[in-house]
Amino acid sequence: MSQSSGALPIGPCAQAYWWPGKMILVHALARTEPGFYISAEPWMALPSNVNHAILGSAIREVLLAFQPNVPVPDYRSPAWKALRLARIHAVGVRSERQFMNGSKLVGISTIGQNLRFTPTRNGGSTGPDRGYRDLPEGIIEAPLTIDTKGLGLKVIEAWARCA
Repeated sequence: MSQSSGALPIGPCAQAYWWPGKMILVHALARTEPGFYISAEPWMALPSNVNHAILGSAIREVLLAFQPNVPVPDYRSPAWKALRLARIHAVGVRSERQFMNGSKLVGISTIGQNLRFTPTRNGGSTGPDRGYRDLPEGIIEAPLTIDTKGLGLKVIEAWARCA
């Protein structure tokens, strides 16, 4: 997940990236035993004009794939490199710079009986502001029971709040 200023989410989490006019990528997260998050399968690439209900269904699928207590990866291992590159390759680019170029990220987390959508600011892949930073003032919440079309629409609403 991006740099967070709030409390850790207590339930399943996912991320949804959007490249306006190009594509969408949604994927699960895994929480490591010490409590930080890493990207995880499945990687679901969708066209940017996907039906809202299909987008919502993809988000539900990746939330269900959330893993709560995975071991801390060995950052020098080939397995870690493959996992890190899987996100980049899922959208057909070759580098983190290309991945971040023009992308908008929304973190999706389960908090009690709600889903929380946290928009981010994209600081690029280099420099002191690099990475995605949460924009807490743009958070949107919805009940876990929201229908799939509504779920897709909430993510789109949150992308509109990204900087």
